[in-house]
Amino acid sequence: MTEARLMNENKRVYQAMVWSSDPDKPGERTTVLADDLGDAERQLRQKYGEDIEFSLYNEEDADKPR
Repeated sequence: MTEARLMNENKRVYQAMVWSSDPDKPGERTTVLADDLGDAERQLRQKYGEDIEFSLYNEEDADKPR
């Protein structure tokens, strides 16, 4: 197994809806492969900028009983 594949096995898929500060721009759905929620947020801000609003979740976590 390659090192890159081993690294990706530890990552989780996060779903996001991202809105910019421009009210004329529609929101954008995206998927992020990240180590944790903080890493996913960092990746979103890196890609879309600091001035964004977003909704972010991991389906595995959402399906867990509370």
